[in-house]
Amino acid sequence: MKRPKVLVVDDDPGMREVLESILLTENVEICSAVDGKDAVQKMLTLNPDLILLDVGMPKLNGLTFCKAVRAGTQTRNVPIIIVTSLTARAASKNAWRLVPMILWVNRLRWKNC
Repeated sequence: MKRPKVLVVDDDPGMREVLESILLTENVEICSAVDGKDAVQKMLTLNPDLILLDVGMPKLNGLTFCKAVRAGTQTRNVPIIIVTSLTARAASKNAWRLVPMILWVNRLRWKNC
C-alpha cells in the first residue's frame, strides 16, 4: 500500500523538526521545504497528499504559495493545514479565499476555523 506524502513548509527549522517528529509516528512519507519557493519546486515532484504550511516566510509567503497550489490543475484539491504563529485573524483575511477549508494551528493552541 502506498504511503501518503506530506509536504512540511516552514522557514523555522525548529518548527519543521517538531512537525516531522510528529509525522514520524505515522506511516507517511515526509518532505520538507524551507520557504514557499522551495515548496513550489518540491510540490511539482512530490505530488503530496497533504501540505502543512507556515504563512510568514521569506522569498514566497504561505498565502502566495496557496494561490499557486490552487491555480494548478493537479494540485488544487490538495488539503492544506496552516501552521503559523500568526493569529487566525491576522492572516485569515486573504487566506479564506485561497483555502476554503483551513485548520489553523497556532503554536500555542489548536483552533479549528
